[in-house]
Amino acid sequence: MATESDLNELVVVLPPPSKFIRSNYHPITAGHCRARDKAAREYRADGAIAGLEALAGRKAPAWKSATATVLYRYAGRQRTPQQLPDLENVRAELKHAVDGLQDMGILKNDRHFEIVGVEFEKAQRPEIVLRLRAGR
Repeated sequence: MATESDLNELVVVLPPPSKFIRSNYHPITAGHCRARDKAAREYRADGAIAGLEALAGRKAPAWKSATATVLYRYAGRQRTPQQLPDLENVRAELKHAVDGLQDMGILKNDRHFEIVGVEFEKAQRPEIVLRLRAGR
């Protein structure tokens, strides 16, 4: 079992983000900004909760820098392969969740956080799996 000082890898499982914080979502409705801001706050909280669950009682490592690979599991009816986001959109979609990981103390500053790869997998239940590693 890893001790708190050797915690160099962490697997965080997140729900998919709301459509309101997806970078390619452009509604023409009044009140969109309020809905987007609310969704951003909720996804930040989701990131913090997922980080807490991943720590499983261990002390948060406060990594100065970290990298992540992303496994983006999507449901067949939710998105077709042509609708899957590219790397830049995945980064944008996960921004608020990464802020939540920083709130939990897993990351010292998200400025030194980098997504190094994204894979997509069709699944029964949509979710996003972040495999975080300390350092660059």
